[in-house]
Amino acid sequence: MIGMRYWGENSREALTGPSITADAVADHLIDLDAQRPRSSVTPMKLHLLMYLAQGHCLASTGRRLFAEEVHALEHGPVVPSQLCRFSGRRPIARRRRRVLPRMPWETSEFLDRLWLAYRDVPVEDLRTLALGLAPWPADPAGRGICDEELITAFRGLPAERRIPVGESIVRAS
Repeated sequence: MIGMRYWGENSREALTGPSITADAVADHLIDLDAQRPRSSVTPMKLHLLMYLAQGHCLASTGRRLFAEEVHALEHGPVVPSQLCRFSGRRPIARRRRRVLPRMPWETSEFLDRLWLAYRDVPVEDLRTLALGLAPWPADPAGRGICDEELITAFRGLPAERRIPVGESIVRAS
């Protein structure tokens, strides 16, 4: 795989922070779900998928996929901006249709691979995976999960569970 960044490999420093928003990542994942006969991404599953995307990207490149911090709440990870956008327990794709923002194809490809890896995993199993990866606070108000914690946790995954990130994500961020 030419051009792919491997785990633990030093990456070139990007000039600025991530240019992809949490909203764009969420919309991409929701759009992938909308293409299935039975959509299954609820707000909780969306937060878990975004946590996994951020963690895999950080562990692979040392850079965030999106700028917003993921917070550790008592019942799992959340991306605060998505709490405001989506609530309830029903699948999101059935409730909305939206034009997707443009994003680099390498980012889209990474999110597609993440989707293929986790789309059929039940939300409770994703939650168990997430809670096992990063330390969670006793404080139910939550706190931002620092990048170093995510990098350590996701680099500790077995090789077959890692999702590679294209090196252009580092350059584009």
